[in-house]
Amino acid sequence: MTETAHAVRTAGTEAAAGLMDRLLVAGYVAGELRRESVAAQTRIGGGTAARREDPAAGLWERLAVHAASIPEREYERLRRVAERRGHQVDSTHPPTRLRRRLLTRGTPGGTLIVLDEARTSEADTELAGAMRNVAREFIRR
Repeated sequence: MTETAHAVRTAGTEAAAGLMDRLLVAGYVAGELRRESVAAQTRIGGGTAARREDPAAGLWERLAVHAASIPEREYERLRRVAERRGHQVDSTHPPTRLRRRLLTRGTPGGTLIVLDEARTSEADTELAGAMRNVAREFIRR
């Protein structure tokens, strides 16, 4: 079973297609992450009153807000660019555009795993320490 099929089976077609869309804008999010890192290092080095005690605090939330602010027309533009670019022979996976097309043209799959609010909160608590550590590593670079 392919990774795409696993994603559909686990989270459903809509969530898997949403993941493919997020892969299209990964470069924008990486750029924002670099900007956050530079801003944090500048605040730390400059000793300004505006600096945060922990520049990594809230990093993932700020990146999520940034990703959510990317308009649908940009996703459409990136899909068209990917279509024109075609498939690269040396790539190890089918292009994102083809995986997304496969997802959206078939019969929608149901969701195998559904998290209620309590389970989501449990997962957030369990991952909080690791997320904080990874955010700090990114900010230091």
